[in-house]
Amino acid sequence: MRRALALVTHGDYLNDWRFWAVQFIVVSLAFAHDFLERVFPNLIDLHTAPMSLFWAPVVYAAWVFGFGGAILTASFAVVMNLPHIIFAYSGGDRLWET
Repeated sequence: MRRALALVTHGDYLNDWRFWAVQFIVVSLAFAHDFLERVFPNLIDLHTAPMSLFWAPVVYAAWVFGFGGAILTASFAVVMNLPHIIFAYSGGDRLWET
């Protein structure tokens, strides 16, 4: 467990502006998904488009910052979507949203 934690927290990417730009993209995608779903609830393709783009920041973080950056970015994407999944859906619908 310590070794895995060391892989994630070891790195200069926490001081790199590009890492924080990637996290901003994750936040923007989460807000875009929530906004589009609230404004256009009947246009499923429109509000699922930001959700289908969450892989891009994770892949970029893996490419530039390595495993640790990718794990942090993916974890942050999950955390950013948890309130939406918990409060906007109930029952089995939560499984489809994840």
